[in-house]
Amino acid sequence: MDNDEELLEYSNLEGTEFGEYCILLCSISRYYYLSPDNLVKLIDEEKERLLSHFKENSKIVNRKEVRETTFQELEWTDESN
Repeated sequence: MDNDEELLEYSNLEGTEFGEYCILLCSISRYYYLSPDNLVKLIDEEKERLLSHFKENSKIVNRKEVRETTFQELEWTDESN
């Protein structure tokens, strides 16, 4: 998994504007061929900083969630209906 993929994984799970900001940076990097070199360098440095922040301050965990749903339905007492 490359750094962009890893940053996107954390960002998608983060779920706030901070995560959206990280996703935006990864999206911009697809257009590096249109960007000046100094901008590319700044974006790469920011993505590295953000990925380090995620790794140092959070971890991705798998949780199992079981839900019980109550609903109503019609039950016929006479089978001929």
